[in-house]
Amino acid sequence: MQPVKQFAWLCFVLSLVVSTAISQERPARPRASDFNVEVLNLDRRNHIFAIPGSPARSSYFTHLDLKRVPDWKAADGVLAEVGALRLNFWLEEGLPWIEVVAVLGKLEPHSRPDEWNKAATAIVVSRALQPEETITIVEAARFGILPFQVRAFRAQPWSVGPPEVTNKTQALTVTRVTEDRPGYTLNVRNLSHKYISAIHWYGRENGRNGGGSGLSGARIIPPGGTSQIHQHFGFPEEKLSPDATEREAASTREIVIAAIVFDDGTFEGEPDKAAEMAAEMAGSRIQLLRVNKLLRRLSEMPPNGHAQALKNLKRDIGALSEEVDLGVADELSGRFAAASEDIRTRRIKEEIKNGLRFVKGELLREIEKFEYRRDNSPAIADFDGWLKELIEKYGRMVTD
Repeated sequence: MQPVKQFAWLCFVLSLVVSTAISQERPARPRASDFNVEVLNLDRRNHIFAIPGSPARSSYFTHLDLKRVPDWKAADGVLAEVGALRLNFWLEEGLPWIEVVAVLGKLEPHSRPDEWNKAATAIVVSRALQPEETITIVEAARFGILPFQVRAFRAQPWSVGPPEVTNKTQALTVTRVTEDRPGYTLNVRNLSHKYISAIHWYGRENGRNGGGSGLSGARIIPPGGTSQIHQHFGFPEEKLSPDATEREAASTREIVIAAIVFDDGTFEGEPDKAAEMAAEMAGSRIQLLRVNKLLRRLSEMPPNGHAQALKNLKRDIGALSEEVDLGVADELSGRFAAASEDIRTRRIKEEIKNGLRFVKGELLREIEKFEYRRDNSPAIADFDGWLKELIEKYGRMVTD
């Protein structure tokens, strides 16, 4: 499991901004239309998305592994290299449409789409898609991106009715299940008097385990609070490998709420999943306490020599230990005595290390982002403001 964080290198988002993991309840997703869209040869893999019903729009952002034109030079009014592409999809008068938008200029390392709002953009192409016709976006070459293919098509039957929901916890109750191809949203309520700090769930299709997901962090669902779980299932048109036939049609689907961990360390559900989450959170907390100490110490230094201070912080964060405290591991093994032997003797240590490594890596990425901003946009590189935000952010992760 990973602690609370943003997963944003590649993301498919609805225009209503809905979480794909777990979040406070939000407006219902717009229903999917009768059309899907397939995107080929744009980045490291091919994609299929559901086009939402009118008037909603959906978007796909990508900037890693874009297939670029070799030795491309800026010309024809395109004055900067493409940092990312945003593909927008919608229905207009019953026809699928696509708009490709280029985000221009170099992006800060490890940045997210919601941080690109101030970047310059240019429309590459906007056009209707005739169903079942594969078109090539040749206009992309002008922007230094190799032409790629897009095909809109009528979706094969996807629904098998409401999924079976297996809830292995007592504190969570499911209040609503909504189908939103290619997945389902479960509204859940915390019936306990304790905060929930971690949750894990997974899907099963035709009796076989599929993808799982989860979230952990300080107090993600308060007593009596409500949240949502979104479980993704595949499209019938997706191939499991490049040379495979289309995937087996779904006849049954199940969503399993496997385990939760409370903020007092107790748990409900599958011991193995709970133990893994608790161990990862323990490692994260240990590293967060160290990180907060370093950040507070830096804030107390005289307000000069920011360059050297940043260099020292990067050195000190890089030197933080990733060694597992065996006393912590033993305590967790005892607390989760019902977990499997492999979990107690091996996986708990691995998850503690994952937590230690994640917090350390996240802060190093934050430092690299600020270094890039300082070197490329010094006018907006406010060191004191940046440091204050970090202290507040990492402090909340421990005290919430």
